[in-house]
Amino acid sequence: MLTNRLYGVVGYLMMACLLTACGRTTSRGTYVWIEVPVDGLHVLPGASVQVEGHAGHAEGIEQIEVWINGELDGVVESPPYADGLAHFIYHFMPESSGEHLIQAVAFGPDRDPSNPDSTRIFVSEEPTSRPDLAITRVEAFVVDELDSVPICTTQLELTNAGETAVDSDFEVRFQMDGSVEAPSILGRGLASGAAVEITSTTTFSETHEIVVLLDASNQIEELDEDNNEVTVLLTCGEVSPLEGPTPTPEADITGRFWAEPAEITAGTCTKLFWDFSNVSSIIFGGIEQELQGEYRACLCEDERYTLSVTHLDGSLEKIPVDISVTGVCATPTVVDSTPPPAPAPQVPANGLTLSCRSYQDLTWLPVSDPSGISEYQVQVERHSGDSQWAAIPGSTFTGIGGKTLNISVECGWYYRWRVRAIDGADNTGSWSSWSSFIDSLG
Repeated sequence: MLTNRLYGVVGYLMMACLLTACGRTTSRGTYVWIEVPVDGLHVLPGASVQVEGHAGHAEGIEQIEVWINGELDGVVESPPYADGLAHFIYHFMPESSGEHLIQAVAFGPDRDPSNPDSTRIFVSEEPTSRPDLAITRVEAFVVDELDSVPICTTQLELTNAGETAVDSDFEVRFQMDGSVEAPSILGRGLASGAAVEITSTTTFSETHEIVVLLDASNQIEELDEDNNEVTVLLTCGEVSPLEGPTPTPEADITGRFWAEPAEITAGTCTKLFWDFSNVSSIIFGGIEQELQGEYRACLCEDERYTLSVTHLDGSLEKIPVDISVTGVCATPTVVDSTPPPAPAPQVPANGLTLSCRSYQDLTWLPVSDPSGISEYQVQVERHSGDSQWAAIPGSTFTGIGGKTLNISVECGWYYRWRVRAIDGADNTGSWSSWSSFIDSLG
């Protein structure tokens, strides 16, 4: 699995020098992130690529620079700014096939640049690889107790087991005893190897048959379309792990994939090698490779790389190699003044009508930050039908260490909620957009 950091420390420092004159301190009060395209997206030759994202600074954003393959391609002047964030859109036409590195740099009113955010696209006639949604865990999750009887919801963990990111929205559907609840919609961008948890809005006690469907409408072209459905009996209060698929016998490998050395010190480099014959194709890093090749990797932490082999009979085999890294990379002491990005509300889905209930889980997608995330904060408001929003008792919930908050709700009320993150350096991020739901008798 290749990530942005695999461009290496040297490439990143070259970009930083180019943008900051290698001596000027970069302002951590300005930040930027790219939302579109998702990393690893495949693009056909001749297609226009839209680069879209947000940038933030307490006093506004003057401009966004867009760099393609280490060269300045264009500038977005005075992007629209609201609620502490600037939104930018930029289009460019890739001039050649292959891999292209896209980077964005934001400038605040004092011309202090942000650190660059990066993503990659691959331009070729046909996709070199595809995503693969897979269910990895389904279990009963206790959320309440009634007369000493536990009350549960269904918690699902899914992953993208493919080699490219999911490039469009998809549905997740829960079904209990034949009754189907409204789908949860996950947005595009689930990276290769990434996992996410989703909680059903239906509560239950005792034992029930639960069916989970991923991408039932086939919006995603996947490597394997047969691992998107599971049926399991769940008993509230008992652990009922999902049984994985029956492993297939390991196919004979015509060649090998290895690293020399397989254990390195943080900040140093190793090489991965592959040598195959009598196979149809080799894919590494999302790109088809020669049957013999090598790749140099400089790492600061353990990493797993996967090479895909298509055999002459058409079968696909994935071969992993693990690199063990000891120690830590030396990093300069930098005061982190950049707030974390806004989390994305996930459950309940925005606009969802719930069957009358007393409690509801609010779940969001967690975010990352160089200083780590110390807590999440959630605000909840409601009205009884007159659109006069008012804070619920407690209003703002603080000190949340996970990604779920269970709140008390009341039948017949309209609710909306939003969430923000605070990093380990006490930088407070922006609030997410409001997400609403109705607790109704139906």
